[in-house]
Amino acid sequence: VDASQLRYTDTASVVSGVQMSTATGAAATAGTHTITASNGLASNYALSYVNGTLTVDKAALTVTANDGRKTYGDADPTLGYTVDASQLRYTDTASVVSGVQMSTATGAAATAGTHTITAANG
Repeated sequence: VDASQLRYTDTASVVSGVQMSTATGAAATAGTHTITASNGLASNYALSYVNGTLTVDKAALTVTANDGRKTYGDADPTLGYTVDASQLRYTDTASVVSGVQMSTATGAAATAGTHTITAANG
């Protein structure tokens, strides 16, 4: 309610029954969605409605590079990752994650020891 449009001693309480809705519901996807107001009542006023915007931020999801092992001189093993399933929402599965690029700077000439495996993008 735009209080500057109210007359005399009227307050926002003269408006009742306004219904707010979005087309997305509780399982709204990340992005922006329209909020619509409708069905309000105010005996001395002709109501007009201005849509709002619901912004849904992406949920955090941890992708962890799997540990690997190889012998000096061998090619790097296939690099993989794990998705923290406890962070997934609704009926989402790990398949919602794609494009993860796995890398290590070692290659076949890696020295013995511990080397970092990196998961990026996705």
